[in-house]
Amino acid sequence: MHNALKTLSAALLMTALCALPGTLSAAIYKTTDKDGNVVFTDIPPKDQSGEIEVSEHSSYAPPPAPTSAPAPEAETEEEADETQTTVYTSLQITSPADDEPIRENAGNVTIVVNAQPTVDAGQGHRIEVLIDGQVASTGAATSISLNNVDRGTHVVTAQVVDADGNILIAAEPVTFHMLRYSALMQRKPAAN
Repeated sequence: MHNALKTLSAALLMTALCALPGTLSAAIYKTTDKDGNVVFTDIPPKDQSGEIEVSEHSSYAPPPAPTSAPAPEAETEEEADETQTTVYTSLQITSPADDEPIRENAGNVTIVVNAQPTVDAGQGHRIEVLIDGQVASTGAATSISLNNVDRGTHVVTAQVVDADGNILIAAEPVTFHMLRYSALMQRKPAAN
């Protein structure tokens, strides 16, 4: 037990001395005591012990920390408004209802569109209403009156477009039936 303690002490001493910077470390000597145990010491012994060459301890110098890119300058409120485009979550044609018959001899019909959020005309956005694939109205209004729509079945669609004409959102198409009076459909007088 006593020998193990001496060996452990010598190993700890050796480790501590190796950890010192090269300018502070002293010479290390290896000798054997009267019991035959190997002893390491920094005191030169009187007998014929040999000095041990201790190399400098290795050190690690970390690479320089990476320089980070400068933070982007904060946008002004006007610049933020210009770069943010309104994102529409829904667009619906609320009137006429799908497959609704409209009895109007003059052929007038009102198309009502609901956009969420409301159309941002400040960014050049507009609502286009199409009947049978042809643009019938363009603007920011959500209620559009159309006149003299032909008798028959029609498909109406609506879409929000930006200033460049790109479609941002489109509504589901709605079919309606325009019922108009026709001179061809006059009742013939009953025969007597």
